Amino acid sequence: MSDFLKNSNQPLIQDHIPPNLCGDNIDYNASKDDGLSTIPIIISEERHLFRDNANCYVRMTIKCHDEIYESVSIDSSQIANTGKLINTFGMKPFADFGKNEWDAFIAYLCTQLSKIRQTKINEYIGWEKGSKSFVFGDNVIFQDHCERIKNTVAPRHIVVSSANENRICVRLHNHIAYLTAKNRYVGNIMICYILIAVIKQRIHEEKNIAPEFVLMLVGKTGSFKTSFANAFFNPMGLVGCSFADSEAAIRRTFQATESAVLLIDDFKCLTKENNAKVEMIIRMSGDIENAARRVSNGKVDSICVTSMAVITGEVEPHLQNSSYARIMFIDLNANPINKDCLDFFQRNQEIFNKFLIGFIQMIINEEHFDDNFSALFESLRNSFRHDMKYTGMHARYYDMYAWIISAWRYYLKYLGQNDLHVEDDFEEFLKSYIFKQHSYFDDNPIKMFRAGYMELKNRNMITVIDYNHLADANFDAMFEENGDKLFIKSNALYQQICQYWRDNGRDFPCSERKLRQLLKDTGLLCSQDGKLTKERKTKENKSISGYYIYYNLFKNYGGNNNVK
Repeated sequence: MSDFLKNSNQPLIQDHIPPNLCGDNIDYNASKDDGLSTIPIIISEERHLFRDNANCYVRMTIKCHDEIYESVSIDSSQIANTGKLINTFGMKPFADFGKNEWDAFIAYLCTQLSKIRQTKINEYIGWEKGSKSFVFGDNVIFQDHCERIKNTVAPRHIVVSSANENRICVRLHNHIAYLTAKNRYVGNIMICYILIAVIKQRIHEEKNIAPEFVLMLVGKTGSFKTSFANAFFNPMGLVGCSFADSEAAIRRTFQATESAVLLIDDFKCLTKENNAKVEMIIRMSGDIENAARRVSNGKVDSICVTSMAVITGEVEPHLQNSSYARIMFIDLNANPINKDCLDFFQRNQEIFNKFLIGFIQMIINEEHFDDNFSALFESLRNSFRHDMKYTGMHARYYDMYAWIISAWRYYLKYLGQNDLHVEDDFEEFLKSYIFKQHSYFDDNPIKMFRAGYMELKNRNMITVIDYNHLADANFDAMFEENGDKLFIKSNALYQQICQYWRDNGRDFPCSERKLRQLLKDTGLLCSQDGKLTKERKTKENKSISGYYIYYNLFKNYGGNNNVK
């Protein structure tokens, strides 16, 4: 071994390998007498030499039959003690190899390749480019079978169940329908979300469209949001993140998952830093083209993130108003997790994986899937956008609906292929669910005033009475003239509504006087002689100060709920 290598403890790039042996496009052939058929091999330019104790070894990247194998390390003593090669190499270090010696070394290397051909390495989850196959944990899914691989991002072994598919579909659907104790539709939203994660990468690559929203499970401590999210959205046991991690760490993990779901756990504190992380997450997962960067082999590459995100938290984040259209909220306080369903998913991960694999195989086997899915998406989005009951929403809400229902239609198709037929009005429910979220996060002061009023009334936190049954002046609002008008006390109710929005992490966007002016300008406020003068009413010797608002503000403006 040369003195230079004996005195070096640092890795170095071999600079004096003969030029005709360097490069990414050089083919080497195994010797005919090595017992193997001729195997074309390409070796990258970066050949790293290391000194470890008394030995020297080489690490290089091998490409054989267009497949990249894990880095191979072979020390010089191994080669020197190989009987067929000892006369060629002796104890000479790699640094001193000539062309003929390198050819002999490559022939030896071919024998090593035979040992690693069955350990193909993958570093992502999702559709394999240029082929009809899907990398699912440590399996590659084909049209009618799966093959085992090694996957660096899926540490847990994925068992492919041999159970009957019909039975699996029935069992899974029954549990999905009752994921939450109070609303069977919430389970439909969740299953559609994980199916979108399966579909997204392929549709983006073929049609250049992608969903622009993430899912957030909101619930108090002990609501099982994290346990459930791991059991349901992370069947491959992928590494997740938390809001204790840096933005850079979350970004790197996001980039590695590709066509899967990344869990970002434990949004507890309404800090600027945490809110900024949510903004980053929803834009990374929602924008088809973004400024995300990944360092690979010394180069900085622009990439497109095709994974989906699920955020868990105890409170809703404070975001830009437009960002709320990029999140679908599931309130686990109002829709608690069914503990029996949670237990089922924790104990039956194998069944759930088989269920997802069967769905992926259905997509693989469908001719023109990309065209069919994108056409369905466009049709559903346009129909929702032109539904007069749901006008005025942010455009992303219409996309959100179209993505979920497109996945839902394919879910029903999958169930039907397995003899399970479901009749459900989920599509109409989802329209109203999205519209309710839109109304809640709309920053229009009149709509916010209406939403706050309605919520306080529904919670029995304000007193609203019929004018004809006035007993005393202790009330917040009253309606009269067959519900045509609503009389609201000055200032007091406005302050209650402001407090309601502060409790929900938002500031009311204008003063009471500005609100009254907006109501007047839109024809929703009664005024005296064209002025905003407070009107005084007297009934049964009780004096009431305030102003009138047309009752149809609460009937029609921003929704169709009725105060009564």
